[in-house]
Amino acid sequence: MPQTTQIERVGADTNYSDFAPSFDDLLGSGEPELMRGALRSWLAMRDRPDATYVYEEWLKAGGEPELIRESLLEWLPGNAASEKASFVYSAWLKAAGEPELVRDALGAWFELHGDDPVASYLYCAWLVAGGELQAFSGRICDWLAAHTDDEGQAHYLYCDWLQRGGEPALVARSLERWLAAHARDEEEAGQVCASWLRAGGEPLLIAEPAARWLGAYAQSERASFLYTAWLDTGGERELLRTPIERWLSLHGDSLGASFVYQAWLKAGGEPELIREPLRRWLARGDRPGATYVYGEWLKAGGEPELIREPLREWLAGNAATGNATTDNPTATDNPTAADSATAERASFVYSAWLKATGEVELVRDALGAWFELHGELPVAGFLYVAWLSAGGEVQAFSERICDWLAAHTNDEGEAHNLYAAWLEHGGEPALVAPSLERWLAAHARDEPAGPVCASWLKAGGAPRIVAEPAARWLDDHAQSERACFLYTAWLETGGERDLLRTPIERWLSVHGDRLGSSFVYRAWLEAGGEPEPIRPSLGGWLEANAAAKSASFVYSAWLEATGEVELVRDAIGVWLAEHGGVTSGVTYVYNAWFQAGGDPELLREPIRDWLAANATKRSASFVFQGWLGSGGDPAAVSDSLQRWMDVHGESPSAKYVRRAWTEAGG
Repeated sequence: MPQTTQIERVGADTNYSDFAPSFDDLLGSGEPELMRGALRSWLAMRDRPDATYVYEEWLKAGGEPELIRESLLEWLPGNAASEKASFVYSAWLKAAGEPELVRDALGAWFELHGDDPVASYLYCAWLVAGGELQAFSGRICDWLAAHTDDEGQAHYLYCDWLQRGGEPALVARSLERWLAAHARDEEEAGQVCASWLRAGGEPLLIAEPAARWLGAYAQSERASFLYTAWLDTGGERELLRTPIERWLSLHGDSLGASFVYQAWLKAGGEPELIREPLRRWLARGDRPGATYVYGEWLKAGGEPELIREPLREWLAGNAATGNATTDNPTATDNPTAADSATAERASFVYSAWLKATGEVELVRDALGAWFELHGELPVAGFLYVAWLSAGGEVQAFSERICDWLAAHTNDEGEAHNLYAAWLEHGGEPALVAPSLERWLAAHARDEPAGPVCASWLKAGGAPRIVAEPAARWLDDHAQSERACFLYTAWLETGGERDLLRTPIERWLSVHGDRLGSSFVYRAWLEAGGEPEPIRPSLGGWLEANAAAKSASFVYSAWLEATGEVELVRDAIGVWLAEHGGVTSGVTYVYNAWFQAGGDPELLREPIRDWLAANATKRSASFVFQGWLGSGGDPAAVSDSLQRWMDVHGESPSAKYVRRAWTEAGG
């Protein structure tokens, strides 16, 4: 230890209890409170001996950098390039994280010592403190190129360079040589490969070294860094299936396993591979990383039951921890607080649970607590949508939802989805009308605005609110595939049909053969629109979708609106061959066909099948009347009619059936 100025000691003949510690003693204590007074006395001296040692010890002990700033600034010009100055620079960068103060002095030091092995510690300290990469990038790359055979510090410098935004290509050649020398004999090489991948480096460069490293360290706990980086950056999942499975059998309940679980699931890996080790991990109780593990498990289609009880315990056990975030703005630096049920990122869990299960009760109270803290943040919009879409009652958070929408009228993000969810799940249109007007004023030409207008109309909102924004939206998006939502909503809610004649005709010329166009055809016809604008495109739609289940609605609407059977005759035959005569909703097609004067023979066999299954239902009276009234052969339904009469012969509708039978010559 250097000899430093002594604080006055008592006489040699005094008692031991009167001993006064020297400055050396105080510096060596590592206690800033003990050191501070003596340090101030030292700073007040004209000559400050052993400054390198004093600065380093003060900073290493956690003393505040401000106390020595002015003294350090005076010291640097005369000592910047001294070899021992590296200890001061390193301590300053680690303690203060203020690179600018020592940038020029460091440059001078690197001029003399930048190629020495010890320089790597300073390069790392500079990068970790947030120093500019460009300031010493050339020297860092030269150092790495010159130390490819060194074991010591190189792996740290590669990692810091790559993790702080350094260009992978600048160190590719030296890294390739370093990995060739150390891929099997240095455990840290796995972390370097992981950093390379996360920095966007070419996977091919580390593929063979990584494979050699895994040959030696696949079961090392630190292998998790390489597994997660490989999966997170799109590496071939199957290459790691067996190593990961074996690794989880050893480390599956470790803290770091959470990252492997997340990466495997996010990369599309099947939940089955990790189910049992994850079960053990969950059994260990509340763990850092649980937030993301729960969410990724659900998103990947894992069964909710595996995490239901752990999630319930997590929600209850973490609520108190999470409350700390209201009083401590840095609580998210604490892994426990960051993983709490009221931490901002817990929204990921709630959203995944609601989407995967549709069960709202488990998370209701926790969500309420989360909204208390974060209900006005942009991310809350996603959670409000998830709550409503899962069937959560509108009233539970209606005031918060309305407040959120009022506060985000200029945001592009999630507002359109929340307006739609609110309106489609029973929310009162009037409660969001003022904010929606402002939002539409800002976003009427954005593509999501059209479906929002559609949801407004279908919810019974006043058309005047969306009339002008909808017109502006159509100026830009009339041919957008999503325009169908606005067209159908406008027509179904009594909007002026002629305003949409030309836009719909043009839209159908582009999208008319798509299955979803059935809603537009049906809405146009049921709104009283004439057939000519849709006739050409409907022919193409029938060729493409005649057997689609939803086609029955188009057939019924066309027949009821036009009475023209020829356009849909063959398509109905195809539809009946696909779905049979007894499928749900088929009687609407029968009735429309009869009302339009269609040939009953087309329906002979399907109707016989339907009556065989439904002859005693009261509603069968309409089928009998339709068949007989359209000229169908009475003999084809006589047996079924007798069965119906045996059950309903005294009912009021029986006289209409008898009349139809008689008039048909039965």
